[in-house]
Amino acid sequence: MGRPAPGYVTRLVDENGGPVASGGIGQLVVRGEPGLSLMKGYYRHPEATAETIRDGWLWSGGAEGQAATELTRDAVIDWCAQRLARFRVPDFVRFRAELPRTAVGKVQKHVLRAEIGSGLQP
Repeated sequence: MGRPAPGYVTRLVDENGGPVASGGIGQLVVRGEPGLSLMKGYYRHPEATAETIRDGWLWSGGAEGQAATELTRDAVIDWCAQRLARFRVPDFVRFRAELPRTAVGKVQKHVLRAEIGSGLQP
């Protein structure tokens, strides 16, 4: 996933919001500036907003909001195969220590695509 972009703070927590020990599995929650780097809430849905934003932290919820400290190629592909249409399941997975980023922290997708196109697949 890489590092949080400037203006964001992240934590890995259990279902009660408590910290997860190193090597554990939990949910990635994000804090930012509401209305600037983070949504203020759902339009006309205060209940959904209260469930999603708790104590200033955005909880993404569901299985896309789960994070693990250690993953395998097969685990990622299996997870995708169970939840995505067949044409969306990746053919390969590459783990990187860091993603190439611009000066403002955005992922440089063109660099990643160039690597794939040049045959640098694992």
